[in-house]
Amino acid sequence: MVIVAIVIVGLVALAGLPGGGSGSDGDKATPTPAEATPDASAGAATALESYVRDVLALEYAGDCSASILPKGEGRVCSTFKGERLGQRAYILGASSYESTTWVFLRQDGGNWQVYATQPVKPDTANVPGAPWPLEKGAKVIVLGTGNCLNVRVSPGINEAPVDCLADGAEATIVEGPVEMDGFQWWRLEDRSGWVAGDWLRYPEGPATATTTPAAVTPTPGQ
Repeated sequence: MVIVAIVIVGLVALAGLPGGGSGSDGDKATPTPAEATPDASAGAATALESYVRDVLALEYAGDCSASILPKGEGRVCSTFKGERLGQRAYILGASSYESTTWVFLRQDGGNWQVYATQPVKPDTANVPGAPWPLEKGAKVIVLGTGNCLNVRVSPGINEAPVDCLADGAEATIVEGPVEMDGFQWWRLEDRSGWVAGDWLRYPEGPATATTTPAAVTPTPGQ
């Protein structure tokens, strides 16, 4: 009888140890390190939700692929469009095919933050690749004009064109940006004028894909 009692006490003690038993509530209450650490997508979703709520004063509905948004409900969803140098690009809109805003995220202090945004324009919506924010010294490629991108003597769509860069032309930014006529204008190395940045992309990843642009109005690239 003494031996049986010892065995029963031992089994009870084992059942109370972490990992003892099967499917216990105690097991579920202690997540593994992998479960406790949110992935990049989860952190980015938190940043997007804060931006939509605090800046746009709308409701964030999550990923567009999993969202059904009734019209007129003041809700937007996001579509992931790519990653570059640890940064992430998304498009916001009522659905994946009704996009209105590009949003760019990067990490600051371990948290994802929105660092740049720009509207989705009808005449550049089909330019390949994400329009990552440009900067002085960046190497870029001309894409999506359907013909060529006008180089103008000064920033502005009414300034005289002095050159035209064909799709696929590569260049380096040496000055800018200058805001004029709804575009950011940049001066390129070894060129005698300025170009609209909407048709400039970083020359890597999907930016080098070929598509047929759907330009609906005259642009600085036509």
